[in-house]
Amino acid sequence: MSTYVIGDVHGCFDQFISLLDKIDYDSQEDKIILTGDLVNRGTESLAVLNYCMADKNITSVLGNHDLYLLHLMNINQGKGELKTVVEAENNVQIFEWLIKRPLLIQISNQSNQNKFIVTHAGIPEIWSIEKACELAEEVS
Repeated sequence: MSTYVIGDVHGCFDQFISLLDKIDYDSQEDKIILTGDLVNRGTESLAVLNYCMADKNITSVLGNHDLYLLHLMNINQGKGELKTVVEAENNVQIFEWLIKRPLLIQISNQSNQNKFIVTHAGIPEIWSIEKACELAEEVS
């Protein structure tokens, strides 16, 4: 079992699938943590979201583009590529899935000796890990 951390898919579904193929991702055994920005720059944001929602071993933190999509979905007004997501048949399920994504994920290795933090844009150096976790939970 492996855990892979992948950043900024940006709606590039074909490239995302190619990457999963390249790492020989096994959806029954492996885990994927995405570092946010699942959507926006590429042309297949909806496909990326649907794929990630269907695979229970894929999770993500929210990135700024994902937060922007949540805003657009909340006001029911899509722009550009994101209009496809806002107007999707399963837009309520997408909104519910995205709104439950955290801003920070903390994972431990198998021996629990090392902790790893996954965020979209990092943590200010003046914050402790505890402070970052506390603030991420508050925003979530």
